Amino acid sequence: MAPTLNITITVPVGTSNHGDPNLLCIPTKWTDIVTFYTGNYLAHALTIKSIPGQKTGHILLVVIAALIYPYSGIMRGLEAICRHAAWFSGNQ
Repeated sequence: MAPTLNITITVPVGTSNHGDPNLLCIPTKWTDIVTFYTGNYLAHALTIKSIPGQKTGHILLVVIAALIYPYSGIMRGLEAICRHAAWFSGNQ
């Protein structure tokens, strides 16, 4: 095991290690929360499954609907399950 080295650093007020010397938790800023939710919503909207042969304009509407109403893709998912969609190659 490598030897440990004690150093001193300056951290923001409210920083804690919760009793674990290998953990460093800094206070959350409002921009951290906005960035998380924005990234989460965009990732969700951009991973909506499109239907084969679907026009680009309709895909764009589905993505916008997913941004406004996150549960709008439930029917697409259920439809894919009912159609026995192939999730990986070699699916029988």
